[in-house]
Amino acid sequence: MKLIDLGVARLPHLEDTPTASPPGTPSYMAPELLSGAEGDEKSDQFALGVAIYRMFSGGPYPYGEVEPFCRPRFGKPVPLTKLRPDLPAWLDRALARTFTLRHEDRYKDVLEFIFELEHGEDRGRPKESPQRQPLYQRNPLKFWQAVTAILAALLIAALAALVKRNGTENPSLHTFARPASVAHPTSGTAFQRR
Repeated sequence: MKLIDLGVARLPHLEDTPTASPPGTPSYMAPELLSGAEGDEKSDQFALGVAIYRMFSGGPYPYGEVEPFCRPRFGKPVPLTKLRPDLPAWLDRALARTFTLRHEDRYKDVLEFIFELEHGEDRGRPKESPQRQPLYQRNPLKFWQAVTAILAALLIAALAALVKRNGTENPSLHTFARPASVAHPTSGTAFQRR
């Protein structure tokens, strides 16, 4: 997309005829142009910043509307985030620098402003702390050891509950697994258990 304002188009090395007032829409003109200075990249940057500000704000000018044939009073610009709180603060700062009153405080060139628009979000968001990896990814051995320990504890608890439940229902459960008589291995004599 290209923005072209032919109202102030000039050809290099062509003598300009002096006029009573500088050509252009006063609300888009940089203060130095209204003072009679020659236009340059930074005064064009001012107009571009005002145009983008109006696009985001829905119509108002940052310094208010300047009436034709009147000497403008540049006060403090209305922050874009005041009109549109949903917009990020970095965008407001980037635009405010394009239409700052001091010629020296603006971007060196439009490419610097474009770079700020393309990468402003990266600098505007807080640095995210790297997410900690889950234990499974950091140390799979410890993960599986922990899973095994938990499963073993659950198994032991389930068996204890089963023994307790069965032990209270049938008191002879503990003697069920033992044989009534045991033969002595060397003599073959059987012993009775009580």
